[in-house]
Amino acid sequence: MTVADVDDAFSYIPLAPWLWAFMLFRWFVVNRDDDEDDPSADLHCYVNLFADFGTRGAPGTFKLILVDVFIGMARSEFVLTIPIVVYVDDVALVSGSQEQGDQEMHDLQVWTSILTGLGWQVLKGLCAAQVNLYIGFWWNTPSLTRTLPEKKLAAYLSVLLDASKSPSLTLHDYQSLAGKMQRGLMTLPPGAACLLVNCYILMSGLTLPWQRRRTTRAARQDFLFVHDLLRFNQGRGYYSYAGFPTGPGFCSDASKSRDYTGGGWVTTDGYYDHYKYGSSASRKPIDYLEGDSVLRCETDNAHRWTGLMIPAGIDNKSFELSAEAGRSRADRLNDLLRGSFVLQLQYNFILAPYWLASAENYLADALSRRNGLEAFLSRAYEFVEAGCILRAHHEAGRTVTLADNDYLD
Repeated sequence: MTVADVDDAFSYIPLAPWLWAFMLFRWFVVNRDDDEDDPSADLHCYVNLFADFGTRGAPGTFKLILVDVFIGMARSEFVLTIPIVVYVDDVALVSGSQEQGDQEMHDLQVWTSILTGLGWQVLKGLCAAQVNLYIGFWWNTPSLTRTLPEKKLAAYLSVLLDASKSPSLTLHDYQSLAGKMQRGLMTLPPGAACLLVNCYILMSGLTLPWQRRRTTRAARQDFLFVHDLLRFNQGRGYYSYAGFPTGPGFCSDASKSRDYTGGGWVTTDGYYDHYKYGSSASRKPIDYLEGDSVLRCETDNAHRWTGLMIPAGIDNKSFELSAEAGRSRADRLNDLLRGSFVLQLQYNFILAPYWLASAENYLADALSRRNGLEAFLSRAYEFVEAGCILRAHHEAGRTVTLADNDYLD
């Protein structure tokens, strides 16, 4: 990894003319040719025409300029040919050798300086190394991991533990805590984003730093859970899952009607299950039942997925997008995502959700409906890998309730 830093990044962003009236300030100017002891210099009016680090929206705007435009142009001209990681104005290249990384970083800096006028802080750059410090993490490229420095990890653990015992926190405390949690979650699997939701909910509506709000039991549990996870992994996690081979995928589905509410799933290596929801569970929204079917599949098969990337076909857009983001605005879906995240941690696998159209999800759809087993068995081998034997769950066809699943506790 080779690291570089853009010089005066936000001052490169021109402000829209309608903002100029809000950027006026006065200052005295002393002519150096005159007597500097004479305070009779003229009072001038100045205007800031460019952004700075206090300008709201500048990071997102600079992303458009640097990543979408400049780096896109550099790739199209083959100035840049290796993977790049950009965090606002910090840039890192990941290469196969030290010479390649240093050379492409040098070429990128020269090319952008000449063509666009973008400056770089040469003295702050770090030459290519297998272990490098970047945006507050130690990046280990041979193992594809990033690790929080020991002092920072100790500080995070202390803050999280205190927050888990605090009856109330100020807006400033919540904001600081959310930032530390977000960085800590970067060392955990993608589904960890669901652990931030309660913290953001408690910040909602507070506008002044000293305004205080009581913490909820759910939020305190999240703070303590993140604390325990960071202490368990010592602030070390994967930044790339390229080392995880693809394992057996699965598709799942749930159906809901006046007469029948059920669900089912099938994996590419031949395992499948189907069940009917009890009267209480059947009153849940369909997106929850779809997510419940995904989690039931994970619960039954996670012990076989250690060290693998598992493709998961989901035809409910609401839950699929939530699973992809790792969080949801709906508490009911966050409960399911939290259960999925725990399973991924426990068995060390990565869930890779993707959208599967209902017409293509015909096998799981058949399993979720009354008397659909025959239709499933007639076409199951279109999905199951060649040579695999179909294996039904030992209680397939049963009636289930939400209390049957330990992940909801």
